Amino acid sequence: MNSTLYLDKKIIIFESDDWGMLGIRDLEVFERLKAKGYKLGQRNCDYYSLELPEDLEALYSVLNKHRDVFNLPPIFTCNFIVANPDYEKIMKTGFREFHILDLSQGFPGLWKNRDQLIDKYRKGIELGLIYPGYHGLCHFRYEAWLKALQNGELDLLDCIKEHVSYIPSLRRNDFNYEYLANVNPIVFLPQGAQEERVKKGVEAFEKIFGFQPVVTTAPRCAWNCDTEKVWHKYGIRYIGAGNRRIGTTSLSNYRLGERNQWDMIYLIRNVNFEPIRNNACQDAFTEIEFLFNAQQPAILETHSINFFSSIKNFRKKSLERLDQLLYLIEEKYPDVVYLNSQQFGEILEKGFCQLKNGQRMEVKTYRTNLPYLGKFHFYKKKAALKRHFSKKKWHDMFSDNYKLEGSEEQKIYSDIAYDTKERFCSYWHQINEVISLNPEKVLEVGIGNGFVSRYLKDKGINILTLDINSVLKPSVVGSVMALPFTNEFFDVITCYEVLEHLPYNNFSRALEEIYRVSGKYAILSLPDLTTYYRFHIELPRIKPIKKLIPHPLHRPTPLKLGGQHYWEIGKSGYPFNKIKYDIEQVRFNVLKTYRVFEWFHRLFVIEKRNFD
Repeated sequence: MNSTLYLDKKIIIFESDDWGMLGIRDLEVFERLKAKGYKLGQRNCDYYSLELPEDLEALYSVLNKHRDVFNLPPIFTCNFIVANPDYEKIMKTGFREFHILDLSQGFPGLWKNRDQLIDKYRKGIELGLIYPGYHGLCHFRYEAWLKALQNGELDLLDCIKEHVSYIPSLRRNDFNYEYLANVNPIVFLPQGAQEERVKKGVEAFEKIFGFQPVVTTAPRCAWNCDTEKVWHKYGIRYIGAGNRRIGTTSLSNYRLGERNQWDMIYLIRNVNFEPIRNNACQDAFTEIEFLFNAQQPAILETHSINFFSSIKNFRKKSLERLDQLLYLIEEKYPDVVYLNSQQFGEILEKGFCQLKNGQRMEVKTYRTNLPYLGKFHFYKKKAALKRHFSKKKWHDMFSDNYKLEGSEEQKIYSDIAYDTKERFCSYWHQINEVISLNPEKVLEVGIGNGFVSRYLKDKGINILTLDINSVLKPSVVGSVMALPFTNEFFDVITCYEVLEHLPYNNFSRALEEIYRVSGKYAILSLPDLTTYYRFHIELPRIKPIKKLIPHPLHRPTPLKLGGQHYWEIGKSGYPFNKIKYDIEQVRFNVLKTYRVFEWFHRLFVIEKRNFD
């Protein structure tokens, strides 16, 4: 009987397909083919090309910003196509022989600017940011392709002159498989022909990366028992597969963690994340929360095209959404663990895996006969998720750890006991620092009782408010960990008594978002529980003197957990100098900092260091 796998840890795996695979060569070729009457660009698949070295560097930069509970970055299992057609040799044979160039041999002659790709792949592996899996030899039915070329089919002849195989939107369903002899009706290649492909592919993979592959995903998830038998013969142990295609030709009766007759383990993906789509981050995070609540891992499916920039720049928006998704995951689940597919396969096989830092991580797994959450089609699952969260709104998914339920939080802010005389002294400083900078546009992160923003609006300052809780009626509902604004959108960003409500390992990340969206300045207010003596004297004809004198014998005490604050200046582990240093590490200069005389709030007025 089928059973469902459950884990005692929150695990994220990214599986990304189609790396190393050629598509349309560049924008010039794209426009030339379009000028010949081919309708390119109506589907995203027409923008498939081949990743550039700078695409990989940009992806590595985003991944390297994030860390899991073991202080390790997210890692992409990149499933590689290990060889591509050698177009010159194929044309010389009159399209009767198929010749390949594996990735270590370079790329067809007209493909430029990819000389450093192999070095970039190896760099990502060394840094623990990517792990290579085996996707296939060439990802297409080259026998049918050669036959069509021999028959003089014009679109293919126009393409091969440009060192392009075919126009994806026109021919994708004809050629875009690895183990099929015929597409309609579906007929698989004989086992011997499949083995020929796998043998060449595995040998090329080992030549490129220096080790044999243990993880595979069949192109377009089309394989059969013969394919599995061949994979097993050549050392594959873990089989990845998507679950979102209706009518897929894969062996779709298996569940995550189950084994075939050769003891190979299925890694069935259960979250779709294609950041080209506008709602990709929202949908993926909703699914991840659903899975984690059910103690299941999240295996995210994504494709390389999301991170390309050579024909159409998908990369910029996709990386922003990836960055946002990772921030949300780490903010809500600080105990999250990022693994590659091989590590996760080892957990299912042996109950433990070795992490990049040398640590051994053990995971308890168990099975039940409860419903399996990763099996049904993505869009049906999305409807089920909407029903599951019918009493929640999307902004609740952000769930900053400090947030109370809406009505209770609103009650706190409206309570007269909250707005003490001392707190109003702090409000005066918060307002005065903004006015002194003479900004045109201001963002207030954390609306509180709304007093500061209302006062500034009355003074004619253009101010937007952002808060995690819609009950407080901010201008925008959102998280400081993923501000929904473009770079340098505001002149000044204020963040008063907010950041201490996040775990400290999110402090720098929140500051990075503030840095990104700020045009020049930011103003922070943080609780400072350092012990001070207040010295205040007023004498006739002498300007009043107010001084805070640090207690010489101040001994930091541990913060009592269970309240709303994760940390406070002056508590054990959080001295003032550490907070100031970490602010400066995010490329801010601290223009001034002081503790409000009447209250325990410390203000920091900070300026972006690279501002000209």
